Amino acid sequence: MESASRFVIATLGAMALIGAVAWAFVAFDNGGCSGGIECRTEAQRTQVQY
Repeated sequence: MESASRFVIATLGAMALIGAVAWAFVAFDNGGCSGGIECRTEAQRTQVQY
């Protein structure tokens, strides 16, 4: 019983680690831009849009 609970804890920990690595790739592997934030050039940043 003890080994089964350790296996479950180790599996959950490994899944959390894999999820964190996957999130990091999705969030930061967009040409250096953070996930969900649109990348813009310097000219686009200085242009005000209402």
